[in-house]
Parts: sequence; C-alpha cells; structure tokens
Amino acid sequence: MKKTLATHNKVMDKARVGLLEGFDTAAKNVRKRKANALEKTHLFKVVEAEKARFEGTGEPPWSEPMRNDFTRYLTATPQSRALLQRVVESEVSKLLKAGDSESAKALSNEFEADISPQPVGRWVASAVGYPDVTITMSSNGKFTDRDGKPNCEWAYNNGILLMRWPSSFGGFADAKVQVSDDGLSYRGQDKAGVINTGKFVAAP
Repeated sequence: MKKTLATHNKVMDKARVGLLEGFDTAAKNVRKRKANALEKTHLFKVVEAEKARFEGTGEPPWSEPMRNDFTRYLTATPQSRALLQRVVESEVSKLLKAGDSESAKALSNEFEADISPQPVGRWVASAVGYPDVTITMSSNGKFTDRDGKPNCEWAYNNGILLMRWPSSFGGFADAKVQVSDDGLSYRGQDKAGVINTGKFVAAP
C-alpha cells in the first residue's frame, strides 16, 4: 500500500508540475497570437489568474489556452487512483480472508482519506424553469446535484462540457455546453432544448 501510494503521489506531483509548466507556455503563446491587443491582454490575465488560483487552492484551469494541459491533468488523476484502488482491494480481500476485519476497515478508510476525489471547479448553474444552484465538479467525473450530493456526471473535451443531471421525470437530462474562452462561463442546451448557462465561482 505504502509503495503504491508513493507511486500515486509521484504521478500526481508530475501532473501538477506539468500543469504549472503549461501555464507559462500558454502565457507565451497568447502573447504570440494574431489577435487584437485587448483580446490577448484579457486571455493573458486569465491564464495568470488561473495559475495563481491553482497554486493557491489547487483548482485547475478551464480557459481555452489551457485546455490541452487541463485534459492531461484530469486524465492522470483517475488512472492513478484506479491503480491504487486495485492494490487496496486486493489487500483488503486478504485481510478479510484472514479474519482481520478491523485492519481491512482501517485500510479502506485510509484509502478514501488519502485518495478522495478532488474538486476541479465550482459553477453557478442556471437552466430555464429551474432555480440557480451552485455545483461542484470533482476529479472522478461527478458533480453535485441540487441537494449537494454527487449524483451527477460530467465529461470535458476541447471546450465542450457534457453534463448529466438526474431528471425529475425519471432518467437523466443531458446538457451539452460550450465553455467560454476565458473559462468563466458556459452556455448550451439539453436534449429538450432547455438553455443551460453557468458562471465559474472560485473557491473561497
């Protein structure tokens, strides 16, 4: 367990270093863009603010210049966690077969405490006909519903955010939204045509 946890920590440290390096590269690339000065200045400030936020609270970036780096960072988390989980499950199984249920429980609790899903973004979500709600997206592909429970699912690729909400009519309401270039809002609609919008909220 300790060896595998150390490997997991190394993977995540590498992912964090890679993301930090990505901020610097993105800032340089923004300066080189063939765009108007106001647009470049805005995106440059956005990238700088995202870097400061990541260094302060660990929240990763959602802006257009950082999308590829964000995707790589998101991929590293569940893959590493899945590897560690398989090791833990094997160890727990051995302990249970040996009749040591207390140690098995302690190991499971240790795993959940050390490798719990990390928040990667908070949004004030709006949908026509529904009250606004603040949701929290986590690194395991879940986000909180209107009761604050992680019962919803999300996926992200190249600026497109897919959100799956449990429907009050049964089943799910799937929304496909576009995240803005500055990563501070999104807009789209669900399969029923209901407009969905969101505003990014930085962690306190």
